[in-house]
Amino acid sequence: MPKLPKAPLQEAVFEIRWELDLDSSSNQQFDIGFSLAQGKLQEIVKKEFPAFTRKVPYQLPEQVLQYQVVNQYWAKPAGWPV
Repeated sequence: MPKLPKAPLQEAVFEIRWELDLDSSSNQQFDIGFSLAQGKLQEIVKKEFPAFTRKVPYQLPEQVLQYQVVNQYWAKPAGWPV
């Protein structure tokens, strides 16, 4: 799709949310498919957005990251517009 000569948007930010499962023993929400979904998304967008930034430390378990910004995908490293 060609870019509009006076494109009204310079960048777009979006979040994807879905219902999480509930661990009955801890009463904590979790998403068993989170890692797989992240990998699939990265594969889909890597051609247009090759620069990847992790917003939280890798050491944090995914179970504590519900509905948090975890990753950013950029057209170029720290470039604007995103």
